[in-house]
Amino acid sequence: MEVSNSVQEPRFLLPIVMDQLLEPDKCKEIIEIADRYTPEHGRVGNEVNAYRKTVVRRMERDDHSAPLWDRLYDLVQEINARHFGLDITGILPPECTTYVPGYGHFGWHTDINYKAPDLVRKLSVIIQLSSPADYEGGELQVFNGEPTALDKRHGAIVAFPAFVQHRVTPVTQGMRTSLVVFSQGPAWR
Repeated sequence: MEVSNSVQEPRFLLPIVMDQLLEPDKCKEIIEIADRYTPEHGRVGNEVNAYRKTVVRRMERDDHSAPLWDRLYDLVQEINARHFGLDITGILPPECTTYVPGYGHFGWHTDINYKAPDLVRKLSVIIQLSSPADYEGGELQVFNGEPTALDKRHGAIVAFPAFVQHRVTPVTQGMRTSLVVFSQGPAWR
C-alpha cells in the first residue's frame, strides 16, 4: 500500500474513523500480549483519582511486544500521512485499558502531556478491542460543540489530535477493552 506524505486539507479538530476494522483474532492477540504486563490503576498525570477509573496494562517494548509496536507505529504513520500531517517521531508504550462497572470511566480530558514540552503527544489512536455486545455504556466521545460518540464496533480504529477533548462514559455492564497509542513529536509550532 502506497501512502502519500502530503496532506491536502488537514482536519485537525475532527476525529477520523478508519474504513477497515481490525479483525477479531487480531484484537484477541493484542489482549493476550497485554495480559503479560502488570495491571495498574489508570492515572491522570501521576495521580490515581476518581476522575479516571480504569485498569491499564502499559506495554513496554520488549521481545513480546516489539512486533506489535512495529505494526502500531506503521498504523500511526499511515493515519497521520493520510489525515493529519503532524510532525511525529515515535510512539509511547501502548496502553491496553479495561473498563468495568464501578471502575470504568474517564472524564473529559485531552491527551497532551504538558510535563515534557520538548517532546509532546501529537496523535491519539484508539482501537476497540472488545465487541459492543460485551458491555453497556463505555462510549468514547469527543466534544465537537456537543458530545459525539465515536465508532464502537469490534476492531474500530479512531484517531484524533491529542488536544481534542474526549471522554469514556461509565461502563454499566460487562467489560470494555481498548488499546490506546499515543504518538509523540517535537513541540507544537
